[in-house]
Amino acid sequence: MFPHPPQNVVHGWMSTPNIRGTRDILSSSLSTIWLCTWTCLCLNIPLARSRRGYRALLHKFRWQLFAIFFPEVLVGTAAEQWLSARQSVTAFSRLGHSQWTIRHGFFADMGGILVAFRDCEPFPVDSQQLAYLVENKHLAMPAISVDDILCVDKANGLARFLTMVQMLWFCVSCIARGASGLGFSTLEVSTLAFIFCTLHTFFFWYYKPLDPELQKIVPVVTDITHLFQRSGISLDSLESYTLTPLDFVKPPPDSRSLITPFWFGLMVVFGQVRRRYLASNFIFLEF
Repeated sequence: MFPHPPQNVVHGWMSTPNIRGTRDILSSSLSTIWLCTWTCLCLNIPLARSRRGYRALLHKFRWQLFAIFFPEVLVGTAAEQWLSARQSVTAFSRLGHSQWTIRHGFFADMGGILVAFRDCEPFPVDSQQLAYLVENKHLAMPAISVDDILCVDKANGLARFLTMVQMLWFCVSCIARGASGLGFSTLEVSTLAFIFCTLHTFFFWYYKPLDPELQKIVPVVTDITHLFQRSGISLDSLESYTLTPLDFVKPPPDSRSLITPFWFGLMVVFGQVRRRYLASNFIFLEF
């Protein structure tokens, strides 16, 4: 005798149960956070040893962890870099170089332009320092077009589009749950905060090149000691500078900056963290 068939057999299409498990919450929230913190990062040009192979991935992964723990600081950093790039456009327009764009400003501030004096190794200059050199006739305006910058820009439009779709889907699902009177988990609320920060980071870094590896070297047909003498700067500054020999061009940090106290606190708490500066508004962390 064959056993009786079960009575709860359903033939045909059966919809998924309208419930959420722990795995559903974790998968949707964590995948959204990972996409937000990975695709929004437009890091400045790192040290040469951190540009290849696994070191490049490790460098970006460290900053992804930083974005996870301090998303609001990342937004503040992006906002200040955006403001600096816009100020560079105004500065070069005043000098009669209207071809300089905000994309150029980002490229200079992220360490994309090196100046090579005859008596020292090439070093990066930010947009303010470059404007100072051009204004005082220490070098000619670098011939860098927008196409030159786009050639080294590795921005992946598909990745950012998928991130936007994921963020939109997550927000719509949360709105639908709220309209239905259903609750949210703490992780989902945190994910909404990540989405809010990511949208602002996308806005501020829209014109910033992604992961450029090539730097533009601009030769200077003079000595840096001659520049210091013309500028009335003591030659002792060549031995005591903190970031680059042109530190005297960069004004001191704005006391109203929201991220300056953060970096200071990080240096106090983690004494082994070393600051490496390649261009303005960027600090490399090496553990």
